[in-house]
Amino acid sequence: LMVPIGDFVLQRAIEDAVRWRQEGGTLVPIAFNVSAVQLQRSNLAENISRLTRQYGLEPSLLQVELTEGAVFERRDARNHDASQDAVASLRELGVRIAIDDFGVGYSSLSYLKRWRVDALKIDRSFVRDLVTDLSDLAIVSAIIAMARHLHIEVVAEGIEGWQQLEKLRQLGCGFAQGYLIARPAPAPDCAQYLSGKPLDLTQTLPALEATGSGDHFRVLQA
Repeated sequence: LMVPIGDFVLQRAIEDAVRWRQEGGTLVPIAFNVSAVQLQRSNLAENISRLTRQYGLEPSLLQVELTEGAVFERRDARNHDASQDAVASLRELGVRIAIDDFGVGYSSLSYLKRWRVDALKIDRSFVRDLVTDLSDLAIVSAIIAMARHLHIEVVAEGIEGWQQLEKLRQLGCGFAQGYLIARPAPAPDCAQYLSGKPLDLTQTLPALEATGSGDHFRVLQA
């Protein structure tokens, strides 16, 4: 069922993106997770190409989120090659590629050099104790610095406190995701977030606190 469910999610994501555009919302990449099975056993790039043409949406507004294991695990050479080919096809189409839960899977710096990854999403396990754990701080700082030199966006997952957000701002992290920003919401409610002004992660903590978080969908670096 993984492949048909994944295809359904893909089509709904594209339909929602088109509807938000029609309602005047800010256009942002629509991210959706893709499993290893869907990546290896479906014509994902062909499906995206067909659906984006059908609905009139640019492929660059879609972001496929993959775990490191889904793309770079080498236990099965045939599946590994299929994953690599699928990622290459997505890139040729213009779809953004993000590595989800970065740092807890099959981390290999070689693929960051070989593949044009658009974003790294730092796993929440490194962000949770960022303010108090020096090891987590060092790891997150190193990931952000490396990604910036490679011109890769960084998203910190699991933001639940202002101190975490302020520390990430100081480290130069450009994007944040978590309950502090907004909780998961039905697709119709997201239009409200997209019509609002995003928080600026380059602001200081007092300015961010004064702005509030409940009415915002994302945190961006200017």
